[in-house]
Amino acid sequence: MLNKEMWQVQNPGLGAALIWQFGRAFASQSEEAVPLPYAFFVIPLLYNKSTLEVVAKTKKGLRKIDEKLNNDEAIATTAQMNVLSMRDLSSESLGIALRAGLLAVQAEDATFRSRVTAPPTLDGKMPKELMKAAEKLGRWAAEASLREFCFVFRLEL
Repeated sequence: MLNKEMWQVQNPGLGAALIWQFGRAFASQSEEAVPLPYAFFVIPLLYNKSTLEVVAKTKKGLRKIDEKLNNDEAIATTAQMNVLSMRDLSSESLGIALRAGLLAVQAEDATFRSRVTAPPTLDGKMPKELMKAAEKLGRWAAEASLREFCFVFRLEL
């Protein structure tokens, strides 16, 4: 049962939707394309229960996230490990998003843009919570530099 639940949440199709949602929210706040490294941060950050809870409960943006993470060293120490361990899942999700036409990558400047505007249909509470959190992250990322985003979540470029 646990494996089925894990697959329902940690599947590359849902990951593709999360990357798309992040990019869509980013574009709502900025005319710039989304730097490609974000595609490899979204899934590891949101598939971590502790980080997801912090993002879901935060309403004021990255500065507030930074304050909360300073109080929870466990999240700060695992974020980079999660990014590294979920590279394959992030790559597979990115590939699905590209093949489905959800994203377009600009290789010249290593960026992407969300293409489709209608959100995918998702069943269940968890995917909807993840999509809402991806939207928040995308908006917040557009208001900061990639370097600042990485600093807040203790990620290395």
